[in-house]
Amino acid sequence: MTSSLGEKASMKEKGLRYYLLIIEFLVVVIPFVILFYIFYTENAFLESSQMILIALTLLLILAGLIILRQIFDRFSLVAISLKKAEGGEKALVRVQQDTAELQEIAGSFNNLMNRLEETTSELQYRVFELFTIKELTEVASRSLDIEELLNMLLEKTMAVSKAQIGSVLMVESDKNRFRVVTTRGLEPGPRKSSHININDTLLQHIVSEKKPLLVQDIESDPRTRKVNDLKYGAPSFLSMPIFIREALIGVLNLSHKQTQQVFDSHDEHIVSIMIGEIGFALENARLHLQVVEHVKNLQQATVELTNANDQLRQEITERKQLEVELEDTNKFLKNILDSSSSISIVSTDLEQNVLFWNKGAENIFGYKAEEIVGRQKIDILYPDDETKEIVNEIRSLIVKDKKNMNKEVKEITREGRTLWVNLNLTPSFDERGNVMGILGIGEDITERKKMDEALRESEEKYRTILESIEEGYFEVDLAGNLTFLNDALCKISGYTRDELLGMNNRQYTAPETAKKMYQIFNQVYRTGKLARVMDYEIITKDRSTKILEMSAYLIRGSEGEPIGFRGVVRDVTERKGAEEEKKTLEAQLQYAQRMEALGTLAGGIAHNFNNLLMGIQGNTSLMLLGADSTHPHYENLKRIEKLVDSASKLTKQLLGYARKGQYEMKALSVNRVIEETSETFSTTKKDITVHRELADNLHGVHADQGQIEQVLWNLYVNAADAMSAGGELFLKTGNVTSRDMKDKPYKVKPGNYVLVMVRDTGTGMDRKTMERIFEPFFTTKGLAKGTGLGLASVYGMVKAHGGYIDVESKKGRGTTFSIYLPASEKQIPEKKVTQGKIEKGHETLLLVDDEEMILEVSREILETLGYTVIQAQGGKEAIDLYRAHKDNIDMVILDMIMPDMGGGETYDQLKAINPELKALLSSGYSIDGQAKEILERGCDRFIQKPFNMKELSGKIREILDKK
Repeated sequence: MTSSLGEKASMKEKGLRYYLLIIEFLVVVIPFVILFYIFYTENAFLESSQMILIALTLLLILAGLIILRQIFDRFSLVAISLKKAEGGEKALVRVQQDTAELQEIAGSFNNLMNRLEETTSELQYRVFELFTIKELTEVASRSLDIEELLNMLLEKTMAVSKAQIGSVLMVESDKNRFRVVTTRGLEPGPRKSSHININDTLLQHIVSEKKPLLVQDIESDPRTRKVNDLKYGAPSFLSMPIFIREALIGVLNLSHKQTQQVFDSHDEHIVSIMIGEIGFALENARLHLQVVEHVKNLQQATVELTNANDQLRQEITERKQLEVELEDTNKFLKNILDSSSSISIVSTDLEQNVLFWNKGAENIFGYKAEEIVGRQKIDILYPDDETKEIVNEIRSLIVKDKKNMNKEVKEITREGRTLWVNLNLTPSFDERGNVMGILGIGEDITERKKMDEALRESEEKYRTILESIEEGYFEVDLAGNLTFLNDALCKISGYTRDELLGMNNRQYTAPETAKKMYQIFNQVYRTGKLARVMDYEIITKDRSTKILEMSAYLIRGSEGEPIGFRGVVRDVTERKGAEEEKKTLEAQLQYAQRMEALGTLAGGIAHNFNNLLMGIQGNTSLMLLGADSTHPHYENLKRIEKLVDSASKLTKQLLGYARKGQYEMKALSVNRVIEETSETFSTTKKDITVHRELADNLHGVHADQGQIEQVLWNLYVNAADAMSAGGELFLKTGNVTSRDMKDKPYKVKPGNYVLVMVRDTGTGMDRKTMERIFEPFFTTKGLAKGTGLGLASVYGMVKAHGGYIDVESKKGRGTTFSIYLPASEKQIPEKKVTQGKIEKGHETLLLVDDEEMILEVSREILETLGYTVIQAQGGKEAIDLYRAHKDNIDMVILDMIMPDMGGGETYDQLKAINPELKALLSSGYSIDGQAKEILERGCDRFIQKPFNMKELSGKIREILDKK
């Protein structure tokens, strides 16, 4: 408010101004009255100059008085402003045409008034703060609820600090987290009772330092350095620790101060005072809560004590009853010990003297109690020194440690039978606690041991089967960690077995797939039913992605509890999305399994048949040796030899199908084989025109020529049967790579391949027939015309060479077979033509075979050739004979498959007797895996049954003449 000279005021308020007005009046009026009186009474007249002088004098006096009046007006204005300021009003003084001094006085006065107004506002806010603290204290004194107190604290501190956002967090130090008690001003905010990790917030400073955190700029403060979130207003916040005594129990957070202000030390001070004011209330609330919980615990303890007292009374009653029954029980137990027929219970002293021997011990070991008790030591049951030493060590430990022990040991019966016994040894004590003897409880587990061994063999067989299949097999625990797997899974994933064992399925799958697999395994766990997954996506070691089909089911423990999962996976990456292709592959898998079983059967038949043919061939050779062409039975004998040769070819087909054919692997030109075989074929089938399109610079293959020739001949014959009225046969070769075979329904190993294509213009086949053409004994020609082994042996021989075979055909449009053989860079040798003849000798030979017929015919052949023969009908007999006559025996002819001791073990023992041993291995099987292993260990040669005299004599001389 501004004061002016025109303001009206009471006489009391005018002061000096009032008296000054009176003086001005008197100064002007009195001289005029005096002059008028003089002039009127004296009739005196002044000169004009005197009159002017007097008038000027009066005017100067009047001017001085007017100036003095203005000065007093300013002072009066200041006095009025001060009076108004006393009433709390703002009254500023405006000086427009005053002197500099008055202007300075007025300015100072105005500053004083502004400062007075600010002081008054601050005092009013301090009064509000004190009133709020008083109100908080009064409310806190009436509450015993910690959360209610903290809610009130947040409400009052936000009002005092003018914060628009606030929260209170309780500290749970043992779990390194905050619990949200209450929040205000932020929507949506954290839920009440939710938890926040301490290390994920800016408040860890408060927890560690136990000091307030006042931040005026969150972006520049070195303790925070965080981009400000606009929803929290100004980049300033205040966080205060809440203590009960010296224990940090919570944190109070304030932010978003009104009018974009920042929090300062005064805010920190006043909030600290408010927290301190409710400190005692918080402690009282906590003590109240502890008292309430303590009372509840006391009530619960009282109930439990009452129950325990009642139970004790009941136990006393029952104990008295038990004491009555104890004597009867002891008698009953003695009867049990004596009547136990399958458990031996034996008590001995420290010198191993038998003190007690129950009926079970009599039944198991055959000794009567009267023969043992007090007369024998327990070591009569131990079959050897090793067992005695083991049991004595156990007894020593029992005496030393005074603890029972369990051990499986071998024990011997009265009849001399060795048993496996699960022995539990327990010390017996005297009154002073010293060991005075040992009680042994034994269970005959001989049958269980046999079952365990059978189970182990079964498991080994199971493991062998798993390692032979192409599908990946795995077992995981309930957490998804791999505990068992086969090699196929390693090939699929690219990891080694050691890398996969213990690996969790999350480590080789994407997060989405891992989540899906968790749901599937959880379903299997809950239902116990098999689960199938058609698109299980994994990440291999080289970070590529593969799609698998998986079947998984639950593994249960001995008590039926779930302990993990097992499953089978198949890589279907290349055929994902093609349902028809999937059905084809499943059919091929079933087909391959069927063929594998039939192949095993065919191989066994071929082996036994070859042994029979050996007897026929040997006797025929002996008869021919003593007969010339004029003999009446000469032609019959030659015919028998041809029949044996034909039968031998049939068994070779069987062995080829069973993948046990004779493989003399060498570098081979497929073009040369095709030229030789097709030329012969064309001369026998004049009505079929053969076309050859053989590639120049064709890769060689590492193969057995006889097997490849047989493959081609079988395909030629099959084509001829389909073109009974004549036709055309197209033979084509070419170099291809695995990339050219990417669309095949099987997984191709990378590398170069030689393609052999055989196409005819015959009747063709329908789809149903195509699905079965590689099955052994399947034929569409009838039993009179076909054996059903031709294409089956083709399949087996191609697979045995690491190759692949495809067939395409349509009814009435001919058939095309495509064979892919792995290419080889080895040098192809020139073909050598040799003439065989019967070679004789005079050395001594040990002939070993379990078949008496083969022994006899082989002996006659060898003696005819001039050799001295020692016979052994089995491996054990051969070892004894060789040990007795080793200095006279020059060579051993050894059968590979024998019942008492196989050819491999027999060879090893003979080799141990004489490292310079010369041996010829023979078998109805061919030079397969087992025969190759024996040859690699030093055996000189191999000959396959049935063999003729010329073949046998040549093999023998090769070995004996070798230097």
